Amino acid sequence: MTTSSNGRTAITSLAFCLTLLSATPVMISAQTSQASPDTSEAQLKRIRESTQAKLDQLHAAAGFPGATIGFVLADGRSGSVSTGVSDLATKRPLVPTDLMLAGSIGKTFVAAVMIQLAQEGKINLDDRIEQWFKAEPWFARLPNANEITIRMLLNHSSGIANHADDDKFYKALAGNPDRVWKYEDLIAFVLNKKPLFAAGKGFAYADTNYILVGMIIEQVTGTTLYAEVTRRFLKPLRLDHIVPQEGRIIPGVVNGYSSFTMLAGLRGAMIVDGKFTINPQVEWAGGGFASTAEDLARWARALYGSDLIKKPFTDQMLAGIKTGEVDLYGLGVEIGEGRWGKSYGHDGLFPGYVAAMAYFPQYQVAVAIQVNTDREKQVGAGLSGYLDEAMKIIVGELTGKKFEAPQDRKAVAVDPKIFDGYAGQYEVAPGVILTITRDGEHLMAQTKGQPRAEIFPSSETEYFSRRVDVQIKFVKNEQGQVTGMVIVQNGRNIPARKIK
Repeated sequence: MTTSSNGRTAITSLAFCLTLLSATPVMISAQTSQASPDTSEAQLKRIRESTQAKLDQLHAAAGFPGATIGFVLADGRSGSVSTGVSDLATKRPLVPTDLMLAGSIGKTFVAAVMIQLAQEGKINLDDRIEQWFKAEPWFARLPNANEITIRMLLNHSSGIANHADDDKFYKALAGNPDRVWKYEDLIAFVLNKKPLFAAGKGFAYADTNYILVGMIIEQVTGTTLYAEVTRRFLKPLRLDHIVPQEGRIIPGVVNGYSSFTMLAGLRGAMIVDGKFTINPQVEWAGGGFASTAEDLARWARALYGSDLIKKPFTDQMLAGIKTGEVDLYGLGVEIGEGRWGKSYGHDGLFPGYVAAMAYFPQYQVAVAIQVNTDREKQVGAGLSGYLDEAMKIIVGELTGKKFEAPQDRKAVAVDPKIFDGYAGQYEVAPGVILTITRDGEHLMAQTKGQPRAEIFPSSETEYFSRRVDVQIKFVKNEQGQVTGMVIVQNGRNIPARKIK
């Protein structure tokens, strides 16, 4: 389920505001060393212990109820750790085998089924969806109805609005917790609306796209979406701790705590007297699964690091389109780049829960995190930052790479005159401007609403902060003029162009 106007979760989207004084961005660092394919028991133990210590530290600092981190290494060994509590009332400690709702990460299963159907020749990703829906009485009222293809649904370029952004949807959800939602009930929220853009000519994340994908899968296969996911992936891969969310009672799922007060119970609890306050069945193909963090990491490695999807469909899955944010979006996959090279994965939010998973092909490592609250103040700067902290531990253990604390970094001497070429304004995102100024022999950075902070040179073009783990690399054209910069936040490269 999605909850922000652009369809991405507010926790992990471009709500970073690039503050160089708070949050948890990370440094740019060219990586050439690779993790060893073989992991010793001692290394695995140290990774678990260090990850546990880091997660406990993050829990103490942020104050979220509980969280789990799972990982899978290059040799297939996996592990998980947990911190905090599963329920604020009972104070039962959260354990790694506890389930949480994974939100939109479930779209990766839906996309994988559809792509496999294309591999099998049962559909073509560029088929127009009208062949499955033209007889439906509502189809003519669907925005861009006759122009939409399966591929457009999978990469959110259909131009259809998101039913999960409609206030009427939330009122209906809260008004009847026992309601079993039909697919057509969800689609009804977007009918007769003006298309957001011409089909295939933009990006707008929408659960509605995946409701339509799920409906097509069921028509093509003659069975349920959940049955197909179970048959194709959950059973063969032994993902025993991933289950469909088919009703208000889901055994093994811990309580989540939400900022959506109209949906939640006392203290924001999403489970009251053993039942969800709303019916999680509503999410279906827009997400629709509860999981552990370790099984999410195992799924990420299987999907992006094996031959589960074969060429040329792998290339198509990972061919992303621009989203207006940092990441590209492929066929059910968020594609990023940063400290660890490329990353493939997805994030998710269901009221009371947030999650993220990522696979880093350069290291053949997958990491996932789940937190049992959606409250942004408690979660902190972003789940991708937590994944990055886990990767520091894993890569550090397996390669011997050391990651300095910001305050311990050493600056090099450079001629302050070069700072004049860097001074100016840089557009990080629409409405987010980073201003660079020279103050004598010091180079300063500032975003709106934040005090100036000094950044220190590690080379003539690369700079770092001693307050937080962030680096900036200035980019020049062939004439030597500064045209932009690359920043990394939460492990991901963020390009910014110089506008003034």
